[in-house]
Amino acid sequence: MQFTAKLLGGKDDVVTFDLLPEVHVRHLKRKIANELLIPCGSFKVLNAGKPLHDDDLQLTAAGLKDGAKLTIVLNAGDASDLSHEEQSLLKAILGESATHLNMLRLRQVCVTQPTSSPSDISCFRGTSAIAGFFAISLISIWPSASRLLW
Repeated sequence: MQFTAKLLGGKDDVVTFDLLPEVHVRHLKRKIANELLIPCGSFKVLNAGKPLHDDDLQLTAAGLKDGAKLTIVLNAGDASDLSHEEQSLLKAILGESATHLNMLRLRQVCVTQPTSSPSDISCFRGTSAIAGFFAISLISIWPSASRLLW
């Protein structure tokens, strides 16, 4: 089954991918998170305007059909649960690109390290900061670059 997922409000944040019909909704959400480079729990998936709540349902049982166009809505509070110090550090790294979406993306780059907790962004110090800055800068200029980096 082929799906197109578009981030609400993101003009260039559109991905198309294939999944088997027997795959569960949770796998669909992971695929979207990987493709858009955002944390898995930071968004809702809408199919025909209705949220997909049950992660244990297979795609067909959840009402998804081949060619479905999914809308991805970011949860409002996910970047705001950072401490003031962490937000300042993110803004210093991202500069004018310090949007809610880019803050989530840069945070995702760090959280993928096994020793990091969701609120620990100590990986921004040193070479990881440079790598994260490069990744977000590249994505800001060329949104489809996230598929090349990961």
